[in-house]
Parts: sequence; C-alpha cells; structure tokens
Amino acid sequence: MKLNIVVFSILVLCYIATIVFTIFKIKDIHRNPEKYEHQDLIDETNRKYAGKWDSFCGFFKSLSHQYGTITFIFILIFVFVGTLIIVGVNKLYNTGEGSVFLGTQIIGSIGLLFLGIPLCMIIIPLAIKRPFFVVTTLDMFNTDYRPKIYFKGYILFLVFFIITFPFITLSCNNYVYYDSNGIYTNRYFQIEEKFTLYEEITKIEIYLTYKEEKISGVHYDIYLNDGRFNINSPSGKKKIFADNTFTIHNYVINKSNCEFVITPLTEEEIEYFTKNYSSEDCTKIFEIFNVV
Repeated sequence: MKLNIVVFSILVLCYIATIVFTIFKIKDIHRNPEKYEHQDLIDETNRKYAGKWDSFCGFFKSLSHQYGTITFIFILIFVFVGTLIIVGVNKLYNTGEGSVFLGTQIIGSIGLLFLGIPLCMIIIPLAIKRPFFVVTTLDMFNTDYRPKIYFKGYILFLVFFIITFPFITLSCNNYVYYDSNGIYTNRYFQIEEKFTLYEEITKIEIYLTYKEEKISGVHYDIYLNDGRFNINSPSGKKKIFADNTFTIHNYVINKSNCEFVITPLTEEEIEYFTKNYSSEDCTKIFEIFNVV
C-alpha cells in the first residue's frame, strides 16, 4: 500500500474519532455540568485575585486584551506547527529527484487558522486549570458558569473541525514530484497517486502571464494523464522560473514527441527579462521560449 494512502487513512480515522469523542464530550457536559464547574479552582482564584481581577496584568488595558493576546499566540504556534507537519508529510511522499511546490498547502494553513479559533481560544484555555485562564475566560464569555463555556466551546470546535479538517487532510495528500521516468501527481481532491511517463505527455503550453500590465509569471502547462497542470512554481520574489521546471523540460525534450505550443516573446519582454533577471535565469527562459 502506498504511503500516502496509509497517511490518508490515519487522518480519516483521526477525523472520525475526534468527532465521536467531541459528541460524547458535549453530551457529558450537558448531563453532568457539575463535573465542569471546578468550584475549587474558582474559590482559589477568588482568594488569590479578589478585588483585582481587572488589573491582573498591568501591561494590558483590560482582561480581554490579556486573553486575546495569549490565545492569539496559541493560534500562531498551532498554525505554524501544523503547516510544518503538512509540508513534512508532503516531503515524505517525494521519492524522486525533486518536487513541485504547490500553493494548495496554504489551504491547509487557512484551515488550521480557522480550527485554531475555537481550539486555542476556548478549549485549550479551559484545559489549563490556572487562575489566569479562569479570570479571562469568565470575563471574556461574560458568565460565572464554566459548564456553559465548556458546552458552547465544544460545539463550536465540533462545527469548525467538521468543516476544516477535510481541507487540512487533502492538503497533506496533495503533491507532485518527478524522476527520470515521468511525473507523479496527487491532485487536491484525489486519493490515489497517478503517474505519467514523459512519453505519454501529449502537449505543452508555454506562455507569460500578466498582472496590472506587468509580467507576473511563466506558465509551463503540461497535459498529464489527470489533466492540465502548470509545473512552474518558483520560490522567492526574484525567481520567475524554477530550476525543477527546466529539469523536467529537458526530460520532455529528450523523451517525448509531444506538441509544444509556445507564445513567442516580444522584444519588450526579452528586454524586461534581460534587465530584471540573472543571466542564468535568462538563459533558461530564452531556451524554453526558443529565443535565438
């Protein structure tokens, strides 16, 4: 069984298990609210911070500022670590010479950001049974009854989790890599990896894209077994053509008899590349566009 199928199956099981656990948790909060009152913690907080709840930390203007700052840091850490995991999982699948960066990993990061709202602003603060979080959560939700916060918090988490986690899972399973034989792809809404030999490529389109009347990118569209795909995804603002695109181009030239549809560069475009990019980048771009 392919590694991506194993990882995908594990994530699906985690998805189902988390939903089931959260539903049981919500039922338990509703049936046994006394378990979530934590009166001893409330009493400790009242004794320790009686009369000075609003000045718990003088650096901030209010309790809501304190709460918002701390939980925002939690969200940033959660999104950062989650994004590293998504990228790391994608790299696990790369068993070829190189990979093509896909912007769709950002969808997973956005999903993590939304999931982090109920998780890092409600569930985690409630789980940290310290007076600071007692003070801030009670003030933030404008209630003296902690079970009510638990109940609302877990319902919000369940809704956000059901919506966002599939996108996070699909981002983990979305990748493209290549070797000397061909290109391996797993599109965003695919589960099974597909392989296209260079000899099977039927057509390649090469053209420039513009944004606000300025050159914004070079498209190198390959027609694979699973559809059309732009493999040119350079990293960094000063790069317009990725090294791995040129590598794949050479493989196609040597192994495929596919049709090349190239939009020729104008004199102005050639001059633009010469002025704004390194000689190495220009050499590759001009070779791709058959500039003599």
